Amino acid sequence: MQHNNTDLKCLQNLIFIGAFSLLLSFSLCSQAELVKWVDAQGNTHYGDKAPAGVSQKKIDRSTISTVNSSQATQSARSMNEVFSARREQAAKDKEQKQKDQENKQRRYAACNSMKSRLAMYQQKIRVFQTLPNGEKNYVDDEQRSKTISQLTENINRNCK
Repeated sequence: MQHNNTDLKCLQNLIFIGAFSLLLSFSLCSQAELVKWVDAQGNTHYGDKAPAGVSQKKIDRSTISTVNSSQATQSARSMNEVFSARREQAAKDKEQKQKDQENKQRRYAACNSMKSRLAMYQQKIRVFQTLPNGEKNYVDDEQRSKTISQLTENINRNCK
C-alpha cells in the first residue's frame, strides 16, 4: 500500500499528539471519577459521567496501569522510524514502477519499429539504405531474406 508523504506525516503527528494527550489526561484526571457504560448500540464508553438513564460502573483507578513519558517517547520514536522506512520504501517502489513503465514503453516502440520494417521488407518493394555519403544502396534478394529472418527472430524473442 502506498501513501503520500503528507498523509504519513499527518498520521505521525496525530499519533504523537494522541500519546501526549493520553499522558496529559492521566495526570490531569487522576483525581476525577472514572465510569464505564455501554450505549444502546453496544459500544463501551469511558468518562467521568455517563448520560442520564444509562447504567454505569465505577472504575477503580488503582487497577489502571499508567504510561511513563520515556516509554511513550520511545514508542513515538519507534513509530516514527517505521513510518520513515515505509515512506522510503514507497518512494523506491514508485521510482522502480516509473523505470519499469519507461522500459515497457521503449520495448513497445522498438517492437513497433521492427514490425514496420518487417512489413516493408515483406512487401517486395525496392528497399534501399542511404549511405553516409548520401548514395542509395538498394537491398538485393539475399540481403532482404536475411533481414526478414533477423527481424522475425527479434520480434519473436522480444515482442510479446
